[in-house]
Amino acid sequence: MQSKPGADSLRAADFPERVRSPLSRSKNFRGFVTQIPSSLWAISKIPPTQGRGRIFWLYLKLVAKLYGSSLSPHGDFSEENVLDAHMQVLDYRAFVDVFSEIFVRRDYFFESSSRTPTILDCGSNIGMSVLFFKRLYPNSRVIAFEPDRETFDVLQVNVRKNQWKDVDLHNKAVYPADGITNFYTDPNHAGSLAMSTARERFPGRAVACQKVETVRLSPFIQGEVDLVKMDIEGAEGPVMQELANAGKLKWIKEIFVEYHHHLNPLEDHLSQMLRLFEENGFGYQIHCPFKRPFARHEFQDIQIYAYRGS
Repeated sequence: MQSKPGADSLRAADFPERVRSPLSRSKNFRGFVTQIPSSLWAISKIPPTQGRGRIFWLYLKLVAKLYGSSLSPHGDFSEENVLDAHMQVLDYRAFVDVFSEIFVRRDYFFESSSRTPTILDCGSNIGMSVLFFKRLYPNSRVIAFEPDRETFDVLQVNVRKNQWKDVDLHNKAVYPADGITNFYTDPNHAGSLAMSTARERFPGRAVACQKVETVRLSPFIQGEVDLVKMDIEGAEGPVMQELANAGKLKWIKEIFVEYHHHLNPLEDHLSQMLRLFEENGFGYQIHCPFKRPFARHEFQDIQIYAYRGS
């Protein structure tokens, strides 16, 4: 695992100003409120044996704190306790969004026959997905990729502070080729969930650009992989094709992909992704929240769960 001196003691003051404004999204709290009923419904579906009560009360706490941040934006919201884990936070609104996705809706829940599953986590951000996997399978091996330097620093802190074992961290972007590429970030929101190697992920908005190291995923698959989680903001199609070309899809049992449909509004490539699954023996389920009435060329986040066997 990569590390740097003093990483365990990082605080908000160690980061630039955009990182020290973790509540800059709080003005959008009204939009977040509309998600609360569906989130509470999702929590009601969590089995009691899987921590439903704790997640319910924690969710209410986070929502209340997010609401309070809109009234008092100068509080310290750079850290949070999450189910016995101490997490450094960059953007609190993004943090609550990710908690809702991972722990409330349980987007990455899977059942493994192994007590030590191997998981490739592509797009780890600050490590909430790593926390979820380590709670689900404490003895799992997680290989995590996060290209943004600032976000990676916080990911390192969270892994080290919580003493998660068998977590390999890579400050690289998963990409169809090894090398260097442009990586676009929101200059006003550190740890943005839309950070991407695709400029189109920020349409009509100012961006910051940095050079990041890229890495193919196929060399990391040398045997059976229980799960690949892929949230890489637009590079998922080429990365999946690279895995297919390298003959590595056959080693993967389950895949969660967030597919970014109409990243280019005039291009439609979803069938190529689904064909890769079909040609390599996967079944799949698809979920996509959408607004009515339908609109042509509208961007959509599509969740795809691909699996083998019955």
